[in-house]
Amino acid sequence: MDKCKIVEDLIPGFCDGILNEESKKFVEDHIKECKNCENKVNEYKKLNTEENINTEQINYFKKLNRRNNIKVIVGIIIIILVFLLGNYIYNFSIMYKYKKNFENISSADNYYFERRENTEDSVGIVKVWKKGDKIKREEGRYDNTDQYHINRIVYETIGSSERVEIDENNKTISYITSKNATSNRVLDGLYPNLGVPLGMQGNIFFQLGTPFYGKVEGTSRQGSNREYYVIKYGEITLYVHKDTLIPWETIGETTEKSFYPNSNEVVKSEYTRRNYYIYNENAVTDQDLNLPNLDGYETVYENVEF
Repeated sequence: MDKCKIVEDLIPGFCDGILNEESKKFVEDHIKECKNCENKVNEYKKLNTEENINTEQINYFKKLNRRNNIKVIVGIIIIILVFLLGNYIYNFSIMYKYKKNFENISSADNYYFERRENTEDSVGIVKVWKKGDKIKREEGRYDNTDQYHINRIVYETIGSSERVEIDENNKTISYITSKNATSNRVLDGLYPNLGVPLGMQGNIFFQLGTPFYGKVEGTSRQGSNREYYVIKYGEITLYVHKDTLIPWETIGETTEKSFYPNSNEVVKSEYTRRNYYIYNENAVTDQDLNLPNLDGYETVYENVEF
């Protein structure tokens, strides 16, 4: 058999160093005498070296690409976390200040507060006057006649368990004694609370969780020259004066419907429930808190358990 043919078959093993000593010596002796086979050995070594270099380069770039992908993913995660943290701090700051402002308003010595609740066919009005420890609350309504009707007026003293209630519909004045004294938190239930009891202001968990109960969606001028924060909680959108953090309006997302009698399908009217709020500090006088002339009213005395 031609020696060159044998050597050609042994070149891969020779260059990779896997031949036994006898075969290795046979190739070494032959390429000393045969220039052609020597060139083939050198070409194979060169080609093998280039392939190894290419493989190393490919592996290097794969590792580099993998590292870059990890950096990109980590970068994206950091950006998202920074955005979420910034959004949380923004929401927390505004809503915490809103709740804190409520505490200040509730404990103010002199203020007038009014809530106007627009319903389908009327506007319900609740008015609160406070001066010192004296409180007056009035409940009334504007109906389709465009006339304002007072339903009830309550006179109370903070820390006292006695109050006076005037029922304008039945023309009675009730002197009521209860077990519980009147609290300073007169506006609870009237003031928009962002979906959480505003009285939980002192609880650290409620403070930190505030941004999860509502979301500040931005600002709006609502067709006026004043700017408002727009806060969404549940199905309610609240507009808060940006400079004073006092509520101006709440709008319900759910449209209320009324139906014609004896039908639950034919809609008579649709409306969106809206509330408007008024707050004026140092606006109450002693005269505002005086009992009116009650001649002709029936007097009633009551003791209640709550």
